[in-house]
Amino acid sequence: MEVHRPVGEVFAFLTHVENWALLQPALRKSERDTSRGPMKVGDTFRQTLDIRGQRVELLCEVVELEENERLSFEYTWDQLFLWIGLVVKPFDSGMRLTATGEGRMSGMLALFEPLVENEVNAQLSTGPVNLKNILESRATDKYAYGYEDPD
Repeated sequence: MEVHRPVGEVFAFLTHVENWALLQPALRKSERDTSRGPMKVGDTFRQTLDIRGQRVELLCEVVELEENERLSFEYTWDQLFLWIGLVVKPFDSGMRLTATGEGRMSGMLALFEPLVENEVNAQLSTGPVNLKNILESRATDKYAYGYEDPD
């Protein structure tokens, strides 16, 4: 997905998990547990989602962060494990975002793996589109999500 905004602006938006409810329709709340200030590897946060009428709270951990390049998370809930990776790459008039994910379920939840896989794929498809629409359709409010133009 191409987003016609500076890489630093997009990355700043993504590293503020409180913004994610704007990107994912099922996400009701996203808040950091461990630290304030810039996101770093090891930070944890909780996300509350409504999935098929059920409220689910996921524990998430930042497992990779390369400023303005990549960001990866691990999510756990009961017998569910998810990994989500985001990669940003600059191009002429903005940046390109690639989102990938994988997951596995164990025990009785393994029966629901196809449903969860569909939900994850839907979120990986709609999130970048919503990000593009949000960031390209409004004037940049640098201070709303931590971005400061380097110029």
